[in-house]
Amino acid sequence: MNIRGRAKYEVVVVVILVVLCVGLTIGLYSSRTKVENDKVLMNELTAMRTAVSLYMTLNKAVPPNLNTLMTATYDAGDGVKRSYLDKLQLNVEGGLVDPFGNAYGYDATRGYVYSTTKGYSNW
Repeated sequence: MNIRGRAKYEVVVVVILVVLCVGLTIGLYSSRTKVENDKVLMNELTAMRTAVSLYMTLNKAVPPNLNTLMTATYDAGDGVKRSYLDKLQLNVEGGLVDPFGNAYGYDATRGYVYSTTKGYSNW
């Protein structure tokens, strides 16, 4: 009878350890995903802001929207036409979205690109 009680106790301890390990793994994965999305967001914002600056320099005007940067081309001096911005993630309507799934905002009067994700609008 003592062995039987001990076996139940061991099973409970093992189950608790497995649940703790699974919880820890999920927590580490979700925090790592957020850090990676932060890095991708920063890189995409930098690329888009650089593309806006290049467009403004070459065309003496602010691009009307962000999709213009992906479709318009310029001559880099070597006879090869290049787009201002490489393809980024698009939503169903064809708008640019950030790594968190929210649309990028664009102020066409200033040529300023920003994220509409809560907590990232000032990046």
